[in-house]
Amino acid sequence: MVSELILAAFDVLATTTARDNIAGGTFLIRSFIINKLPPFLQGLATMSFMPVEFEFSIQQAFGRLSASMFQPFSSDFTFEGQNAAVSEARQQFVSACVLHGLIPQDSIMRLLNDQPLANTLVPMKLQKDTLVVEYISDSRKLEFLITAMEKLDGNAGVVADALIEVR
Repeated sequence: MVSELILAAFDVLATTTARDNIAGGTFLIRSFIINKLPPFLQGLATMSFMPVEFEFSIQQAFGRLSASMFQPFSSDFTFEGQNAAVSEARQQFVSACVLHGLIPQDSIMRLLNDQPLANTLVPMKLQKDTLVVEYISDSRKLEFLITAMEKLDGNAGVVADALIEVR
């Protein structure tokens, strides 16, 4: 079920990117894949009676994606349009999975089938309580919180929770 969900999300991204007929549609789907899917999977794991092997599920989903869509990063840096957006989303998704504790950091290279690009660093996991305290001590942090919501790093949910609490 997990690999099917991941596969479906990337399929929707690829289709939206190829059609490019929805203004901002590609960004919204990428944001869902990176910021919403890993926390959802994390919650699913806590409700499951059996342990979920996320690395295996991600590997299964990526293996079923079109081979032409995900060429190894070192083989060709001339991605265009669809390939670039979906390949970058794949990297960011794997980083977000590490951020949310679904997979270990050493899984990144195995899942991406190659040496990841330099920007495939796992971002620091933000904490809602810390963000709220920072805002209370300096209200200029509101701009940071709003900007952080737009990042594709897996922290949007925590930032949204902090924004709701301070408002």
